[in-house]
Amino acid sequence: MYKAIVIGSGCAGLACALRLTESGVRNIALITEDLKAGTSLNAGSDKQTYYKLALGGDEKDSVLQLASDLYAGGGMNGETALVEAAVSARAFLYLNELGVKFPTNEFGEYIGYQTDHDTKRRAVSCGPLTSKYMSETLLNHVKLRDIEIYDFLRAVKIIVEDNSVRCVIFIDTRQDKLVKIDAENVILATGGEASLYENSVFPKSQWGGMGLFCDAGAALYNMNSWQYGIASTDFRWNLSGSYQQALPKYVIRFGNGQEEDLLDKYFDDPRDALERVFLKGYQWPFDARKLKGSSYLDIVVHYETAVLGNTVYLNFTQNPPGLENGFDSLSAECFSYLKNCNALCDTPIKRLRAINEKAYQLFLSHNIDLEKDYLKIGVCAQHQNGGAAIDKNYETDIHGLFAIGECAGVFGAYRPGGSALNSTQVGALRAAQCICGRKEAKSPADEKVVYELSECLLNARQNNGIFHGKLLSKIQKKMSRYVSLVRDIDEIEAMREELLVYARDYYNKVSPGDEALLPYLKTRDTLLTACAVLSASLKSAHKQGSIGSSVVCSEENILTAPYGAHEENLQNIVKTKGFESELIKPTPIPKRELWFESLL
Repeated sequence: MYKAIVIGSGCAGLACALRLTESGVRNIALITEDLKAGTSLNAGSDKQTYYKLALGGDEKDSVLQLASDLYAGGGMNGETALVEAAVSARAFLYLNELGVKFPTNEFGEYIGYQTDHDTKRRAVSCGPLTSKYMSETLLNHVKLRDIEIYDFLRAVKIIVEDNSVRCVIFIDTRQDKLVKIDAENVILATGGEASLYENSVFPKSQWGGMGLFCDAGAALYNMNSWQYGIASTDFRWNLSGSYQQALPKYVIRFGNGQEEDLLDKYFDDPRDALERVFLKGYQWPFDARKLKGSSYLDIVVHYETAVLGNTVYLNFTQNPPGLENGFDSLSAECFSYLKNCNALCDTPIKRLRAINEKAYQLFLSHNIDLEKDYLKIGVCAQHQNGGAAIDKNYETDIHGLFAIGECAGVFGAYRPGGSALNSTQVGALRAAQCICGRKEAKSPADEKVVYELSECLLNARQNNGIFHGKLLSKIQKKMSRYVSLVRDIDEIEAMREELLVYARDYYNKVSPGDEALLPYLKTRDTLLTACAVLSASLKSAHKQGSIGSSVVCSEENILTAPYGAHEENLQNIVKTKGFESELIKPTPIPKRELWFESLL
């Protein structure tokens, strides 16, 4: 019986294992499906952002100001916003002390920049691979402390008795065999549900584990809230920042091989088109409020690819319309930016390399040379904003079950870019502190729980239901088409009813075929998560309308969809439990103790 097990080996899980050990908790284990997989090690952007309390420059910042800005994004409880802000500096400086090299000026200030949904210059970065550097540094320290690590185990079921965690059942990915591990506390750091969408910028090595919360009966927050944006699809990568600010040419390629300029097709004024491309660098996630601005680019790319079935590329070797006679047609902001970057060059690739050479080298390291190759793109799911409902210690409504990182329901529709990395470290510390202070002893769970699941899987071999791989493909395709940046209420409702039939009787209605059990159980996780997302999305579409990274409309109206939001409900949380959703009001930012002598 472990005092605590941490499931997941990204930035959040590794940090939590370290924090537990440093707090004096020795009887712990870090458990992962693959130590080298996951989003933290394998994802990034042109300048992957870490968002935290401002610690340099001339910004006037405070814990309350940061908490207020996070809270203003909607869908967030006040105590969560306050904790995310209050622990921000401590968590960030801890990473620096461990060896993550965030840049400073000559005096040691962490100079920041402004990111999306940001009111201050709080954002910092180590370049395209910030989370990778964080994970590598944290893993080195985990190994130095001899923390027990189980590799190649995937969690498939959390056993709960009397609303308290008892154990977790895993499947050994090498032997396709079930394994039970008992623990007083379970910290899930399994990331977002990367498997949910066909068009995804999540690394292919990442799957997710949100179905574990659904299966255990935990409440979820804001599962309708995701981020979608333009990304490369062959090598999955977010195309924000420099990739847009270099002003590449958008090209449609039809099935017959013919090509057409996308900006020419959808924009009457080339200057307007160029401005929207430039702004897309700062405003990467699709935002329903910017339908008449930079987010119209996402709409037309989605329409060409998902609806018409064409292929869209970025071409960095040729200029887009509007630059035939130089840079006179650019806005003052765009011109000034390129000038300050010494990037007033005659082709997009020269501009990109002048702005951010690492952005070019990244694709080159994956055998894509932007000096000559077209870059295939789509509108892809990039981040899950919602997750398990948590309290100020990142504990769910099931005693002993914690959620940290992207699987925690910290954020609503809007969050500042890079705040997810801050949350991984804040949640890791808070969960560890809570567990360290607990004095309780649980007995191991009965072995019959493994036998019961084994029997279900044995019976599943005999059913004649739909093959799980076919079901998974159907889920992913429909989610990308109808439940991403465009939310079609009729399609969502029909899909929810269809999938609930499989979710409620999976082992009798869905077949593993002749495959190993691992992919079959992973499909179940995706199915359960899809049902939660569909339930939350349906409630949000009816009660909130177009919000965050989604616009409510039918497919035929996609190009002219209005921004139709129900303003009175935008701040509310969408709570889902048992695949039923409701809107609840977030708690306010709490009053806190500010008299020092009371804290001594």
